[in-house]
Amino acid sequence: MLGIDTGSYALKFCLSEAQGEDFALRRVGEFVLLSERKAPLTSEGIRLFFQRNRLPREVTLSFSHPRMVFQRVSLPEMSQEELENTLQWEARSLIPDEENFQVSWSVVGKNSGKMEVLFAAVPLQEVERHVDVFSRAGVRVEAVEPHVTSLVKGFLGLHPEFFEQAFTLVDIGFEKTTLICFANHHILLSRSFSWGMKRLWDTLSEEFHLSPVEAFEVLRRGEGTAGIPYQLEEAIPLTSPDLVSELKRSFAFFQAEFGVRVLEQVFLSGGGALCRPLRKHVAQGLSLDFQTLRPITLGKDSIASERFLAALGASLWK
Repeated sequence: MLGIDTGSYALKFCLSEAQGEDFALRRVGEFVLLSERKAPLTSEGIRLFFQRNRLPREVTLSFSHPRMVFQRVSLPEMSQEELENTLQWEARSLIPDEENFQVSWSVVGKNSGKMEVLFAAVPLQEVERHVDVFSRAGVRVEAVEPHVTSLVKGFLGLHPEFFEQAFTLVDIGFEKTTLICFANHHILLSRSFSWGMKRLWDTLSEEFHLSPVEAFEVLRRGEGTAGIPYQLEEAIPLTSPDLVSELKRSFAFFQAEFGVRVLEQVFLSGGGALCRPLRKHVAQGLSLDFQTLRPITLGKDSIASERFLAALGASLWK
């Protein structure tokens, strides 16, 4: 299946093929959307992208949106139909100016006639609008799943042994950071906050008068093994205190709610995981050693999986 992560700075894709309980990666890549003047994603752009890369026309989308909610609720035990109706009402209370939602959920525990449910909800019109852009490009969307779900599926695809363990995943994307706490075979909790690599990108543009493309190039050079650009070294201390503060608050809550074991293995993903000076700065601020994700294998090549984790998870959809 071709999985596409519909991120804010790029479309990232993975094409994988099931091989028993495992999978083989066939293709991986991205379509960068950033430019001097960012334009919206269009059907024509998607069509040309698929045509040039000779990609299959059936996809699973990993979807995120500013108005998506991801919540854990306690409810009386009920049927699947009743649960969906209840979660629709729950979503309306969280986003009161919307009527219809796409809702997905997982029951993470049952006890004494009660059940703990983790659910994601996004306004249906936003999903339909996104799907329509792909449909008009001649691409058939087989499924749309929450970005959080795709991240966990991608992680477990690379680290299947962690299905029996506890871990925390920190995904530093372009516009937001998402934290996921996993244990007992389930996502226990997820939260997002508005710190992303765009903070660094904007600071590089404003403080050092770089064009958007130049700032983007400085960020990418921070992923390499050559010398770190001085602009990036100076920009990180200016922008990272908010990130470190939010992570400390979240980790304290995770530990109080679920115990220290969920913080024994903390993995970093997303573009921020590949920015070596940012990774080092945040690790020092938290007094924490982040674990490194396994690379994905394409033929004889090993590719850093951090940027493609959600696309990989979407490609494993069944």
